[in-house]
Amino acid sequence: MKLFILFTIFFLSSCATNKVVKRTFEDPTDIKEEDFKPVTLVPYTKRSDTYAFEKEEKHSILLKESLERTIKYDEDFGQLDTLGTVIASCYEKNFQKAKVILQKMTRTHHKNPMFWNTAGICASLEGERRKALLLFNKALSFRSGYAPAYNNLGVMYVNESDYSRALVAFEKAKKLGSLSRTPRFNLANLYLYFGLYDQAIQNISSLIQVNTNDVAAVKLMATAYLMKNDVGSSLKYFEMLDSSSYTKEDVGINYSLALFLSGKVEKSHDVLDDVELTKNNNWGSYYSEIKNIIGVK
Repeated sequence: MKLFILFTIFFLSSCATNKVVKRTFEDPTDIKEEDFKPVTLVPYTKRSDTYAFEKEEKHSILLKESLERTIKYDEDFGQLDTLGTVIASCYEKNFQKAKVILQKMTRTHHKNPMFWNTAGICASLEGERRKALLLFNKALSFRSGYAPAYNNLGVMYVNESDYSRALVAFEKAKKLGSLSRTPRFNLANLYLYFGLYDQAIQNISSLIQVNTNDVAAVKLMATAYLMKNDVGSSLKYFEMLDSSSYTKEDVGINYSLALFLSGKVEKSHDVLDDVELTKNNNWGSYYSEIKNIIGVK
């Protein structure tokens, strides 16, 4: 029965085994009459491939593309449909809740690439690499030009430091989803990682042209120019951000460095002093390094 497909995908071990797999139903009485009734399949539509989020004034345009964005997300979820609830549950690490919902949806959504892509995101967040790859490719089997699945494959490859494959996946997602912003954002990050500043800036520019209030894109642009040693352009973009963002590690530390390099030493000290450090060791060590460079005691 189609109802069993997702259960098997999620609960089988990710490697070969000789163990006997338990039946989905422990007792025949668990089988209900509706399991045999024909169902109406839910088709894929581009319009349904988005979610709503809270704190709209703080969101970038990237977050409007939910299924077409990077799998990392640290904001609050707003009103969600069923697949949105699955995604929210997985980001909150409530994987059991997500699996129950997905299992119930299998009969009506098993030909919908959004369904398999969502399941793939959950598997990836749970650390089930092989299952995630299978599920993203399952999405592509129903819609070969499905940009979100390629984007999410790219994210997986980045997390595995397989950058050449990530580049191919992001480029394909960008080409297939010509209006999608997330693959461009991910490409920009990848180009920055390898010091390809001009390619990164080109991709970020297309995001900012759509929305100059795109926080994620603006702070990435500021960082890109700082890495390129174009301090003036870097400051221009840092100062487009709301001042409340300067207390965040990923903005304040680099902003203070840009200020220092432009000769605004006292202001650079003030900004760095106001940065609120979290338990992220990477930012902590970088904070100490910048602190020494700009001369904060």
